[in-house]
Amino acid sequence: TPPGAAPRVLAVNGQGTAPAAANPALFAAKGTIDGNGPLGATTPAVLDAIGLAPSARQWAAALARYELLLLAELGFGLNLDECVVTGSAADLAFASPKSGGAVSLDAAAGYEERLFRLPAFLGGRDARPPMGDVLDGLLITGHFLGRDLLDGRNHDLLIVRERLTARLGRAVA
Repeated sequence: TPPGAAPRVLAVNGQGTAPAAANPALFAAKGTIDGNGPLGATTPAVLDAIGLAPSARQWAAALARYELLLLAELGFGLNLDECVVTGSAADLAFASPKSGGAVSLDAAAGYEERLFRLPAFLGGRDARPPMGDVLDGLLITGHFLGRDLLDGRNHDLLIVRERLTARLGRAVA
């Protein structure tokens, strides 16, 4: 947005909700949002939370969960409910950057450095995650947004998202 100009606003179901910079991935996908589907119902609430919350701690986890929903609704869903190696739902501790699937602690042995740490809140197991876990969640969703959605002509939006997550990281450092 040029200096002095009003920020671009996302519209869902014809309603302006929040500055587009709040979630670049959503801005890239805005033409595909079905107002009657899960994204149509969730988008205004998430964007309002981003716009109204006094600090990132109150909306960043919701943003990571929302990005998981966005990826799923656009056909790039991650399987974080069971281990892609064993099929077990126990001890899920990592996520594969290739498959987008969860990996159990035992199955990850020897490969931990190649995997993302999987925070419990992405699986619905932690309602109030610490900010470090939120940043890990945003790292996962950012990887798949960049790989599957924010490529090519939308690459500039990925840069905006990376700036947002970097600022969140600095805010809690």
